[in-house]
Amino acid sequence: MLVALAFAFGGLRAAFLCACVSVPFRTSAVLSAGGLNILAEHLAFALIMGAAGAAALLRKPSAKPRGRVEVEQAVLFLLISYVFLSALFLPNVFRDIWVVNPSLTFAGEQRYANNVPGLSLSPLRPSSANFTQPAYTLFSALVFVVAVRLGRKHGYALLDRGLAIAATVHAGLGLADIIGLDSILSIVRTASYRINDSHQMLGLDRTIGAMVEASRYGILAGILFSYFFALWLMRGGKRNFRLAALLFVTGLSTLSTSAFLCIAAAFTVLTARFLFASRVSRLSSYRIGALLAVFLLSLSAILALTPAGPIVVDVVNSLVFNKADSDSGLVRSASLRLSLTTLRDTWYLGAGAGSVVSNGLPFVWLGNIGLPGTILFVLFFFLVMRGRGRLKGQNPADYHHWFAATTAVAVYLIGEGASRTLLDPGIASMLISAMAVTTRRPLWISTAATQMHLSPDHGSTAAAPQRPAVNSRS
Repeated sequence: MLVALAFAFGGLRAAFLCACVSVPFRTSAVLSAGGLNILAEHLAFALIMGAAGAAALLRKPSAKPRGRVEVEQAVLFLLISYVFLSALFLPNVFRDIWVVNPSLTFAGEQRYANNVPGLSLSPLRPSSANFTQPAYTLFSALVFVVAVRLGRKHGYALLDRGLAIAATVHAGLGLADIIGLDSILSIVRTASYRINDSHQMLGLDRTIGAMVEASRYGILAGILFSYFFALWLMRGGKRNFRLAALLFVTGLSTLSTSAFLCIAAAFTVLTARFLFASRVSRLSSYRIGALLAVFLLSLSAILALTPAGPIVVDVVNSLVFNKADSDSGLVRSASLRLSLTTLRDTWYLGAGAGSVVSNGLPFVWLGNIGLPGTILFVLFFFLVMRGRGRLKGQNPADYHHWFAATTAVAVYLIGEGASRTLLDPGIASMLISAMAVTTRRPLWISTAATQMHLSPDHGSTAAAPQRPAVNSRS
C-alpha cells in the first residue's frame, strides 16, 4: 500500500525508496501460493518492476533500438537460464542419489549420523523446491536489472538513499528489540512459520529485529555497516557515521557468529583496501587509524576493568573457538561435506536448483547448480567488483561510492559464504551490487548484424542523471 501510494503521488523514484523499507522485513510473508511464500520485500519490489515495465511500455519508442545489454546482466541471464534448466532436468537425471533435501518430505529418509542432530538424507526427487528456489533467484536477478536501470537513469544517489532507508529501518528494529518492545515487533514477526524471538546466548537476549533469527539480522547489519562505514571513511558525513554506529551496535548485540564474521570482515577488507588503494585520501587513512586505536583501547578497558570481561570471553569461546563442536557447527560441516559428495555424484552438474540444502554460498552453489552455475555466479560477482578503467577520469564521489559498495559486496560474500543456506542471493545483495555497477561507466554487450562486441561508455556516471557518450571502438 505504501509503495502504491508513493508511486501515485511521487512517481517511480519515490516508490523505489518506499520499497527499500521492506528489505529489513524480508522474513514477513504476506501471501502464500502453491508452496511459494511471497515476502513483504517481494511484493514491494514486484510493484516497482510492474511500474517500471508500464512506464517502459508507455514511453515513446526510439527510432533505432539500442540492441545492447550490460555485461553483468548478460552473465546473470546465462546464470538464471542454467538455474531453471538444472531445476527442470537434473532431479530426474540423477534420481535416487542421496542428498540433504530441503523439504524433508520424501519417503525413505535416513538420519545422517547419531552425533549430528536434525540432519537427514533423502533420495533425490523433483519437488516444489525446484520451483520456488529458481523463482526466488529469478526475482532477485530482476531486482538487480531494475535497480541498475533506475541508477543509470536517475543517478546512483537514488540507490544510496534506498540503502540508507533500509539501514535506518533495520537499525531501528534492532534498537526496538534491544529495549524490549516485543509486543510491537511481534506484529512484523508473523509469517507462515513461528519465529522464536527469545533465544539466548549464555543467558543474554539476542537481537533479531524483524528477521527469523539472530544470524539473519546480524549478516544484514554487518553488510550495511560495511557500506556506510566505508563511505564515512572516504567522505565523512553525519548520516554515514550514525548509521554505521547504529548498525555496529545492533549487529554485535545479535551475539551471532555470522554477525561477528561480517563485522570483522568489514574491518579486514577495509584495512587491506586502504593499504593498497591508490586513491584513498590521507584524511581517510587518519580516520580508520584513529578509529581502530579507540576501538582497541575501549575493548581492552572493558575486558580488564568491568564485569563484562568474563562474559565477553565466554561468548567468544562459544561462538568462535567451540563452534565446531556445537550442534549447528556439526550440521554445517556435515552438510557442506555432503554437498561435495553430491557434486561428485552428479558429474559436477549439480542436483538441480532447489534440490540440496547446505551451508555457505560455495557449497550451496556446488550442490545445487554444480560447476557451470558456480562459475557463472563467481563471474557475475567478479564483474560487479571490477572498477579499474571504467572509473578512470570520473569524479571522486563516484569512486567513493564504488569503493563503499564493493566493500559491502565483499563482506556479503564472506558472511554468506559461511552461512547462506539458499541459492537465492537476496534482494539486499542485488541492491548493493547494482549500486556498485551504476557508480562506473557501463560495459555493453552490443549486437550488430552477425557480430558481438564489448563497448564501454565514456563520461562520468555522476549522482545526477546524465547521458554518456558511446565509444564506437570494439
